[in-house]
Amino acid sequence: MLFRSLDGFVGDLCLRVREVNFGCAGPWSDTVCVDVLDEPDLTISYDAPVCTGDTVLFQVDFFPETFYSWTNDGGRIVDTANNVIRMVFDSAGTYELGIFGLNICGSGNGTRLVDVLPSTPVNAGNDKTICVGAEVNLNAVTAGIFTYTWFAGDTIADMDASLDVIPDSTETFVVLGLNADGCPDLDSVTIFVQY
Repeated sequence: MLFRSLDGFVGDLCLRVREVNFGCAGPWSDTVCVDVLDEPDLTISYDAPVCTGDTVLFQVDFFPETFYSWTNDGGRIVDTANNVIRMVFDSAGTYELGIFGLNICGSGNGTRLVDVLPSTPVNAGNDKTICVGAEVNLNAVTAGIFTYTWFAGDTIADMDASLDVIPDSTETFVVLGLNADGCPDLDSVTIFVQY
């Protein structure tokens, strides 16, 4: 059963009753549980910052037996299910995200302005061919990038814009660059080793 919230109580309410007649108490009834609802809370939440290219999860509190409908004026919807939506924003700017919720207790609307920050493309340079045993300098110095992290396979190679390596076989190095807003970008460079 579903009931509308009284005095702000929301959730499961379980009841048992018994009859008292002329001071004599009868047996307790079986327990009956009801789900007490309220109008949907449509406060949209998400983790900031939002950067171009990010897949962002937006959500509102879930209410059972509630219909949800999302609207947006920018970005691509990747996935949606009831009270959650995942979106990707390809361009920086300010976008409005909206949601409509409806259940037997009422309806409501929620909106949220989302500031999408630009990512700064990081440049790991061109692929290179070297002879076995030769040292090569990888350099990703890029204007607007403030933090660099190099990865080689499953390990973190270095936390600098420049990296000196002596690979013994062909290997791809990936650099993660963060700009001042904390927006990431990736680039890779492959070092081909000749014997």
